[in-house]
Amino acid sequence: TGLKDKNGVEIYEGDIIMLRDSRVVFVWYNTNRCSFEFREYVSDGGFVDSLKDFNTDIYEVVGNIHDNPDLINKEEQ
Repeated sequence: TGLKDKNGVEIYEGDIIMLRDSRVVFVWYNTNRCSFEFREYVSDGGFVDSLKDFNTDIYEVVGNIHDNPDLINKEEQ
């Protein structure tokens, strides 16, 4: 993505991010908008926001969808 989290860790597609309000989201690439975005795993579809709309001091990489699938809600997988 070219961005780093609050600890200086590089952010990649598939990373799981903990937001300051304790929401857990993952990073995906939206081909329709040509941008990396956050997405929530929730039954109502959650939210989608562009990474560029957030200040990096409010999120932290806590894993990725491949190595840490237990960090996200399995109902949407």
